[in-house]
Amino acid sequence: MTPCPMQDLPGCLGPGPAPCLGTVRQGHALCRTCWALVPQALQGVVYRAAGALRRGRRAVDHYRWVLCAAKVAVELARRPAASLLCLSCPQPWPWAVVKAGCRALPSCLPPLAPPGRVLWLALYAPGDVDAESLNWMRDEGLMPRMEPVHAVVGVAQLRGVVEGGAQHQDPWVRGAPWVWQLDGVVALPEPVPHQARDALWLPEPDLLDQIRRQWKAGRDLPPRLVTETMKVTFPWEDQ
Repeated sequence: MTPCPMQDLPGCLGPGPAPCLGTVRQGHALCRTCWALVPQALQGVVYRAAGALRRGRRAVDHYRWVLCAAKVAVELARRPAASLLCLSCPQPWPWAVVKAGCRALPSCLPPLAPPGRVLWLALYAPGDVDAESLNWMRDEGLMPRMEPVHAVVGVAQLRGVVEGGAQHQDPWVRGAPWVWQLDGVVALPEPVPHQARDALWLPEPDLLDQIRRQWKAGRDLPPRLVTETMKVTFPWEDQ
């Protein structure tokens, strides 16, 4: 038995789950209390990723990704006021969102929070490249560019997370199992440098403050895309 990794989180202020005091059984990643805070659909994704990992080490990156998402889901449950997620999007997806009008991010992840929870995404541009998507965009006649690496380049409202698959009509999705639908995209005038350790995380106060300042500056600029017709208000004071 080892301490649950979520014990490092600060306790909730006001309504919400109590601070984690649990321990993790051998072969598990979270204590029972924290695991119960992970949405059921995401639990299923973690179980399948763990099974694939046991069958072959090639699945280790996918398992780390979905386990990171499960921990973020627990953190969201323990921090009811938190609403901004930092999401690392391999190149050229940051460009697709902030410059090319993409409002549907293909993903392997189901919702991280119950319906009704308002969430926003800070789009982080890493040095990694999604070569398959890059070639597909070029084949479609687009000219994708690499956004500044290791920086947050935009903020968008997460309008919803829906099932994808072959029936989903948005051309950006291309058969992904889940679709993260975006709205109110704001390109940051000055990308916010950051060295990300995870692919998905809740920002610390200093990073949050830098993103806030650039978001407010970007929101005052004229829309860069025809699809940017409304820029909604982010509840920064609640963070």
